[in-house]
Amino acid sequence: MPVDVPTDTPLPLENDMCGRSVLVKQIHNAQHIIERHNPASIAVLGGDCLVSLVPFAWLAEKYGEKLGILWIDTHPDVQTPTQYKNAHAHVLGA
Repeated sequence: MPVDVPTDTPLPLENDMCGRSVLVKQIHNAQHIIERHNPASIAVLGGDCLVSLVPFAWLAEKYGEKLGILWIDTHPDVQTPTQYKNAHAHVLGA
């Protein structure tokens, strides 16, 4: 799947989240790729914290209670859209 070229234009606030429609499109693309390859594990390195959302959700559905995640970050990402408008802070909260 091609990745959109980033721009300096701020993303609009949509349903209490910056750039919601763009993020939803990227999430669906990531889901499609992961489902197509059906990996046993996924390593996510770098990028915005939101890049972990789809792999975590997919692995949680695949392994349920047996899933273990090693999360190394400088902040917990457990906020909601009412607390912070940027989705990268919602990963573990989701």
